[in-house]
Amino acid sequence: MVGKNRRNWKSLILRGQLHCVVLLSMSMLFSFPSHLLGKTQSLQPRSPRLEWRLDSSDCDLPRNRFKHNRESSPDPNQPAWEQFEFSAGYGTEVLVSHEVETARLIREWQAQVSVKASQPGIQVYARVVLPNSNHPDTGEQLTVLLAGTQTTTGNNWQTLTVGGANSDVRKLFEQQLWVLRRKHLGLTIDERDAYIDRLIVNIYTLPGTHRVSLTEPIVKGVVGANELANPVAMTTQPFMDLAVKQVSLQSDDDDRSTASLRRDGTVLELRGEPFFPRIVQYNGETFEYLKSLGFNTIQLATTATDVQLNEAEQSDVWLLSPPPPSLNANSMAMRSNRVVAWSLGESLTEQELLSVENRTRELRQADQLAGRPVFVGAQSNWAAFSQVVDAMIVGQLPYGTGFPLNQYSDWIAGCAASTGNSIPLWVDVQTEFSANTIRQIGGLVGQVPPLPIEPQQIQCAMFEALAGGARGIRFLSRSRLDASDPQSRLKAATLQWLNKKLNQFEPWAVAGTVMGQLPTGNRSLQVTALKTNRATLLLVQQTTGWEQWVSGDAPLQTVRFTDQFSAVSDRAYLMADYGLVPLSNSHSPGGMEIQIDACPQMAAVVLTQDPLVINHLSGLYDRPGSDTLVNLRDQLTHQWMAIMQLIENQASRYGGGAPPATNALNEAVRLVRQAESFIAAGSQITATTYLDAADQQLAVSRRELLAAAQGGFRGNVSAPLLTHVSLLPLHWQMAQQASQAEWQANALAGAEFENLEQLVTNKWENVRTTDPDVETLVELSPQAAVAGKFGLKITSATSQINSGLTQIAPLKIISGPVAIPASKMIRIHGWVKMDKPLSGTNEGLLLFDSLGGREMGQRIRSTNGWEEVVFYRAATEATELRLNFVLTGMGQVMLDEFTIRSIDLPSLPPRTATSESSGRSR
Repeated sequence: MVGKNRRNWKSLILRGQLHCVVLLSMSMLFSFPSHLLGKTQSLQPRSPRLEWRLDSSDCDLPRNRFKHNRESSPDPNQPAWEQFEFSAGYGTEVLVSHEVETARLIREWQAQVSVKASQPGIQVYARVVLPNSNHPDTGEQLTVLLAGTQTTTGNNWQTLTVGGANSDVRKLFEQQLWVLRRKHLGLTIDERDAYIDRLIVNIYTLPGTHRVSLTEPIVKGVVGANELANPVAMTTQPFMDLAVKQVSLQSDDDDRSTASLRRDGTVLELRGEPFFPRIVQYNGETFEYLKSLGFNTIQLATTATDVQLNEAEQSDVWLLSPPPPSLNANSMAMRSNRVVAWSLGESLTEQELLSVENRTRELRQADQLAGRPVFVGAQSNWAAFSQVVDAMIVGQLPYGTGFPLNQYSDWIAGCAASTGNSIPLWVDVQTEFSANTIRQIGGLVGQVPPLPIEPQQIQCAMFEALAGGARGIRFLSRSRLDASDPQSRLKAATLQWLNKKLNQFEPWAVAGTVMGQLPTGNRSLQVTALKTNRATLLLVQQTTGWEQWVSGDAPLQTVRFTDQFSAVSDRAYLMADYGLVPLSNSHSPGGMEIQIDACPQMAAVVLTQDPLVINHLSGLYDRPGSDTLVNLRDQLTHQWMAIMQLIENQASRYGGGAPPATNALNEAVRLVRQAESFIAAGSQITATTYLDAADQQLAVSRRELLAAAQGGFRGNVSAPLLTHVSLLPLHWQMAQQASQAEWQANALAGAEFENLEQLVTNKWENVRTTDPDVETLVELSPQAAVAGKFGLKITSATSQINSGLTQIAPLKIISGPVAIPASKMIRIHGWVKMDKPLSGTNEGLLLFDSLGGREMGQRIRSTNGWEEVVFYRAATEATELRLNFVLTGMGQVMLDEFTIRSIDLPSLPPRTATSESSGRSR
């Protein structure tokens, strides 16, 4: 009964939300424009056959839902037209073409076509063939599209033109040549003998039913291209313009089965039901075990094997997998519906865009399941990738870095806005530190101690992903979750608890609309509304700014806010671990005023009057045969109490203790004991209150220890051993040894920024964006000097007003290489001044080195005058070190006096901070 209610609930919330393609019957007769009744005749021969041809589309457009016929006027003196009627889902184009007499590109050339459409936005293009240049992958002759005008109204005849005195095709061609050469870097493109061979019209504007009529083209100013050596009739050649991709349509005679997973805009449907992927990376666990933790989708690093496909079928989980290397191979993965989407790469940038575009085209044609989605993990250029693939994975790795975890949702929303909110975004949530961070910690201390991530930190990242509009979450994991060590068991329990909570939020995550943050009048209180037509979900977070290092330390206090999206008859319920709790609320002209007493750092509130919603959510608490949220929470709190007791003891032993941390830990122990007694008595409500307070005190203890250890360091980002509370005993020992060492002389030449020739001689690099709308400036300026005569001033600016994040970093300065011997600790130091935050970015100035990588970089959003930057790295092997100064948005930054110094790596005892904890955790 619960399963049935769940299905009804998920279907009901989507009514009015999802686009439904409906094919309407043809009922409108089009009158013909009087201005076409003159003496001007088309250069193309009149024929009763169809001259316009459907070429390609990226929409869901089966040929049996596409009608095309020729209409004639009763008056024989009136020209005929061709009419298209079709229904399409989400996409960008339905392209039809008409051959014209091959012609050279001269200023006088012009083509026009009259259009009548039910929607405005129809656009015309002229296609140009470059007969002496071939595509590097397909061998086909290159082509480009020259854009003409587009319709501005619907249901009226309008004439579209391309070329002519006001739109010289020669200038348009030169602009497209520049784009083509940027697209095919390293390829010699020969524009000689280029000619126009056809007109293209994009007859798609929005999802829904379209009726479009096109006359035959009228072409003027033709200088024939027949004298060319090999004029080729381009009847089957694909378009190679950046803005156009060719996607094969499933025709009536296509005998392929349909894929299980389909998308409608940003909403995913699995076998007709809305679907929210809870993805985990596969590391050898059984699929049944991963499902028991709450995952429904498993990502494989290699093509799914026959054994894995059978196991997925038996366990009823879904797979993400790279396609087979040979697409023509008779692979079971190509036939199986258990692989719901193909992966074409991770951490991709604009350099991989072309190869992804080609691979996607080939895969869609070769796949034995029509419409199976293709996805990538994209690091930048999200808009371009969104035009090629069906879904994207995006994400940051904020734990232990300078990226504020409480701003993750803003970054995700910026990625979505950059794509025009056109495809689903799956968002990464860390369950462990990045590989670069682990390598740096290992370089400093040798054997890395267990570094478990707090449940509240992962929960915060999950809340931020949902608040940013995630349509799926991928939990990053590089190690087996079924391993027997305490850290793996703790991580598995944490993910099981979070997946249970995520299951509660699924109706809003899968197809709800993010309405944005509610005005709270409190900078530390963040409330995000996600709405369906039956209920509103409010994600409540009390932020501290420490979330990337410590989460859960905000005080338990009463919070109040007003929701303007709820209906007058709605009720408010807190989604607690033990059940739904009615909240105190009242209605005012501004909306529903809500109060949460003793609010934890993160809470969820549902606003509804629908009993189906209440029954569905209540049913999730009462499922037999699995641990309850309260029991899982109790286990997690006990294990973290044991960890903190060990760390606090070691802190006192090494002189790094902090009285506030000790007091908070003692209070946490008392609260846990109280919670245990109430759980034993069957009072889960009271027990949860004590567990909330205990978790908050444990977080305070962690924060106080980290704050005390930070000491004279510029911040937690400065040293890798400040990233986790378990590393603090090692940090105290290393800091003491490093303070007594004598650092070697500066090895970074040119970073005083006094002499341009010195920068060039020492191989400094200036990497600028190729975007013609962005201007960059790099100069040695006396304004940028903190010492000496000059410093480095870097600036980027654009005249464009863009939504979302800057797609590609406008400017990057890379230092010359510095040779680092093996077994060295490195100190990087410099000065930065940024008077105003950069626009179009959440990262500001990203400063990182080649050892720590982007993940360990410092992100500077603004400074109060000149501020120091310092961080430490470890080199276990001889290497070359370079610094990267990345301007991730638009604005100005000044840099000066950067140095790189080193000492021998200090030797630390092999005993780790939490090596004694394996027998202590429960």
